[in-house]
Amino acid sequence: MLRQHDRWCSPLPHSLSHTQSVLLTGGTGYVGHSLRGSLARKGTPVTLLVQPGVSCTPRPTETVITGTLSNLPDLRPYVSQETVLLHLAGCTGKARPHTFHSVNVDGTERLLEASQRGGVRRVIFVSSVAARFPTQRDYPYAASKRKAEALVQRSGMEFDIIRPTIIMSHGSPAFLAFTKLVRGRIGFRFGSAKVMVQPIHVADAAEALADLVPGPRTNRTWDLGGPEVTALRELLERIRRTLGARSVPTIPIPLRLARGLLRLVEPILFPIIPLTAGQLSVFMFDSTVQDPLPSMAATKLRTIDQMLAPTDGL
Repeated sequence: MLRQHDRWCSPLPHSLSHTQSVLLTGGTGYVGHSLRGSLARKGTPVTLLVQPGVSCTPRPTETVITGTLSNLPDLRPYVSQETVLLHLAGCTGKARPHTFHSVNVDGTERLLEASQRGGVRRVIFVSSVAARFPTQRDYPYAASKRKAEALVQRSGMEFDIIRPTIIMSHGSPAFLAFTKLVRGRIGFRFGSAKVMVQPIHVADAAEALADLVPGPRTNRTWDLGGPEVTALRELLERIRRTLGARSVPTIPIPLRLARGLLRLVEPILFPIIPLTAGQLSVFMFDSTVQDPLPSMAATKLRTIDQMLAPTDGL
């Protein structure tokens, strides 16, 4: 999650050429680290927006500038009409509604305006499959992503909006979250067994985003998922087997009851509850591909077994 800062600093600007470059946010995060590797292998010049105090060792093709989405530096020395804004940064996980809005909506709006002042004409925005969920009453993360998408669409810039499903590999944030569900002494089963998921390996997601940079832009919204569709319950079982965790009794919990209880206690017990009512949406709605990114059709993607393998080459 991006933090609020009152001050920023930046090094002297690098000289810009007519080579297509990328202005990348979120480059020090889990997906961003893999994405930077993909961009570096393609020789793409990258300017990284990095939060103050965050350690970042730039590659030869990278320039680091310091700032946050709430306190942006002047981007004009670092961008041009050949620059593609690749906006990956955002607030995820468990957070208050106002934080999701501040970072994912207000922050996106500031970034788009600042980029346009520097002449940037194209943006690749990494959203989430949750933006498609039909009910977002208790899920401020999903609502913030949908609002940010609308800002991108109305910006006047050329755009590609990408909605990843579940970005997965051994040790990923999603993997660790699911691990907590399968390693307890008692298992909890939320909702229906029919909810389907289509996870994608982080390296495959990164490569797909890097491949979008040369264009052409589509002015469309695309889903990004892996090669396998499976029931969420089966994915959890496969994670349990990967970890060597023993089978435990499971207690079915009706989603309506769980969401109602969490909705009641969130205002008071937010710091100590393990998850929010909104985060239970993953047990309500399919996280699968509906509008596949065309470039993925001929790509050999990693399987779920490869995603869960303790050594996946990263």
